[in-house]
Amino acid sequence: MADQLYFSRDTRLFIEFRNQDDEDDNTAGAGQLWEVPILDGYSFSQTTNTSEILLSEMESTVGVSRRGRRLFTDSLAPAEWSFSTYIRPFKSKGGSVASGVASADGSGTDIHSVEEVLWAAMSGADVYDSSTGIATVDSTTGGTQAARTAGTYTITESDYTAGGSGSGASFTITIDGNGAATIAVASPGDGYAVNDTITIQSEKIGDAVGSTDLGFDVATLTSGAKGFRRAVNKVSGPVVTPAATNSTIVMTESNRSALHPMHLYFVIETDALNPVIYKCAEAVVNEVSIDFDVEGIATLNWSGFAKEIDDRSVNFRTGTGTTLTVGQTGNATTPKRTQDGADTDLLTAGDFYFQTDNAQGTAVHMVKTVPGSGNLTLVQAIDEAVTSTNTFIRNRLTSIDITADNKTVFPGGMVANGDGKYSLTMTGGSFTISNNITYLVPDELGFVNKPLEHVTGARNVTGAATCYLTLSDSDKTSGTSRQFFNDLVSTAAMSQVVNKFAVTLKIGGSAQAGTPSLVITMPNVHFEVPSHQIEDVISLESNFHALPADFGTANELTNIEYYAPATYS
Repeated sequence: MADQLYFSRDTRLFIEFRNQDDEDDNTAGAGQLWEVPILDGYSFSQTTNTSEILLSEMESTVGVSRRGRRLFTDSLAPAEWSFSTYIRPFKSKGGSVASGVASADGSGTDIHSVEEVLWAAMSGADVYDSSTGIATVDSTTGGTQAARTAGTYTITESDYTAGGSGSGASFTITIDGNGAATIAVASPGDGYAVNDTITIQSEKIGDAVGSTDLGFDVATLTSGAKGFRRAVNKVSGPVVTPAATNSTIVMTESNRSALHPMHLYFVIETDALNPVIYKCAEAVVNEVSIDFDVEGIATLNWSGFAKEIDDRSVNFRTGTGTTLTVGQTGNATTPKRTQDGADTDLLTAGDFYFQTDNAQGTAVHMVKTVPGSGNLTLVQAIDEAVTSTNTFIRNRLTSIDITADNKTVFPGGMVANGDGKYSLTMTGGSFTISNNITYLVPDELGFVNKPLEHVTGARNVTGAATCYLTLSDSDKTSGTSRQFFNDLVSTAAMSQVVNKFAVTLKIGGSAQAGTPSLVITMPNVHFEVPSHQIEDVISLESNFHALPADFGTANELTNIEYYAPATYS
C-alpha cells in the first residue's frame, strides 16, 4: 500500500480565540473559531536547545588523543510560525449569509475583515463577544427630587460612578418641573453587564452638592456587533470595533507584559479520510508587516511563537449534518472519532468535526461541550467572505500623506508660508509592527525544560516609503520628494534632534465607505534623512519610525481602519 502524501496547497488555517476566563484545560472547546485563508510559503517548526561537550587534550604516552563529543538536550525552544494573508475587509451580511456560512456578525451592517482575529491577538484583546454597551436602563433610585433645576443635562463618564468593568457610556438626563428625571442612553460604551449600577452625583443634574444622587441599573445590552476588547483586571477597552462605516483597530490596550494567546490549527486535507491536524498551542503574534509591491495585492505577513506543536490528527470526526447526539445508534456513550474503534476513543471538547454535506463544501466545527445526554455543542468556524472576490485591495492605489508639526522648519511647499505638507507618490514601501517577544525557559539540569511564558519587549512601529525624485508639481503648497529631502538636511532641521510628522498611510486609496482599503494613522513620526537610490530613474527611500507620545502610552498608531465594499460576492 502506497504511503499517503500531504500537500501544502491543501492546507486550511483555523484560529481558536478563547476569552480570558476560559484559559484552562477544562474548557478546551471554548471560545470562537475562525477560518483564515493563507498564502503559499507558510511555515511552523519547533527545535531544541542543546549543549555540547568537547574534549581537547594532548596526546597520551601511547600516541592517542581523545577527540569525542557529547550532546545534551537542554530545553524545547518555543515553536515558530509564519504565514501571509491578504487584506480582506467586508461588510457582514448577518443573518442573510449564504446557506452553510457562519456569519461574522449578527447585525448585517458592520464592517469586519477575514483576518481580524489576528489583529486582535496582536493588539492585546482578551475578550471576544457581542458589543456590551448599555442599551436600556431601569431600577431608578432618587428619580424625583423637587430641588433639582429643570433642564437637559449631558452626563459623561467623569460625571458618574459605575459598579462593574464597563466604560465609555454617556447619558442625556432630562429634569422636568417636578424634579423627575428621564434617562436616555446617548452613547452605549462597552464592557458593561446587566445589573451594573450607574450613580450620577446630584450637582451634575441641577441639585446641591451632597443631595440625593440619581442611580439606575443596566437593563439590557446592545447586541449584534461582534468585537474584541481588553477586560483583564477589570480594565475594559475596545481593540477591534466593527461599525457601519469602518472597522477600527486600536493599539491602546497593547501595553501589556504578556499578550493573550490563541490556538492555531493547520489542517491538511480536510476532505480526506486521514487529515493531518497540527495545533500550535498558546500562539502569540510577534510581528506583522506589509510590503507594497506596486503590481501586487495588499498582503499581511504574520509571524510569532507558540508553546508547542501538537499532532491532533486523531481528534476529529467526519459526517453529515450538524447534530451529534449522545446515545445515538452505535455510540452508546458519545459519538466516536472517525478513525478509532475503541470505546475509549470518543469525541471530547476541542475535537474537530468535518461536515461533508455543507452547501459551501466541507465545513469545520469544533466540539464545545459533550453533555451527559442530548446533543453535543458544535461551533462552526466563522468563514464569511473567505471566498469573496471583490474584497482584495490593490497596492497601486496606495498613497501617503505627510504633515510636519513644525511648519517653519518643514514648510512643505515650494512657496513661502507652506502648510507643512509633502506629497509623495509611492513606488513601493513597507510597514512593520513588532512586539519583540521573548520566552522564559527554565534551565534546570537533568530535565528537558519547556517554555513557560512569553514577555513582550519594546514595541517597534517602522516603515519605509520609496518614491521617484521629483522637482515640482502643480500644487505649490505641497512639497515634493526633492523638497522633502532638502528640508530634512537643511540647517534648521539639523538643529532638531527629533522631527515630528503626522503620517496617514492609505493602502488601496482614500478612506471612504464602499472602497476596500486600509488606513493607518500615525500622529508622531520621526523620519530619517532619505537615501538616494541610483537606478534608471532616481528614487528616494524614506525610513520612518512611529513613536508614542510618551514611554507609557501605546499611541504610535491612533487607528487602523478597514473600509469595505458595499457588499461582497
